[in-house]
Parts: sequence; C-alpha cells; structure tokens
Amino acid sequence: NYGFPKKIFYYAPSNTFKFEETKIVATKKSEEQYTISGTILTINASGTYSITGKCSEGNIIVKKDVRNVILILNNL
Repeated sequence: NYGFPKKIFYYAPSNTFKFEETKIVATKKSEEQYTISGTILTINASGTYSITGKCSEGNIIVKKDVRNVILILNNL
C-alpha cells in the first residue's frame, strides 16, 4: 500500500496557468485569487490551481495564512 490513499480524487481547478519564458497566462481573470508579475504567480486565496508550461525562472508563491490550496502541476 505504501501509505497512498485508496481513493483517487479529482479536483476541478479554480484557474489554469500556463508558464512561458517571459510571462504567465491565466484562463480566468481574478485579481482577488491571484496576482501575476512577469513570471511570478502569487496565490492569494484558497482553491485548486492547475499549472502547465515551461519557464526557467518562474516562481509560485502562496501568501502566508492562505490555506486549502491545491496545486496541480502538469508536465512541468
């Protein structure tokens, strides 16, 4: 069993982000949930976030005291 859960859960993302070398593209506009500055993504609210793409100098920051954040990393 290796300590893995017996059930697999699917989390529908609140938003999807695609990292590129010079920017991040979001599928939904929501300045309350996140902010983007160049290749820095800051998560400001609880939720499920899907992240794809490629970026050699990208960052993901989750604000202090923000709980219940799930990051789905797709092919990074």
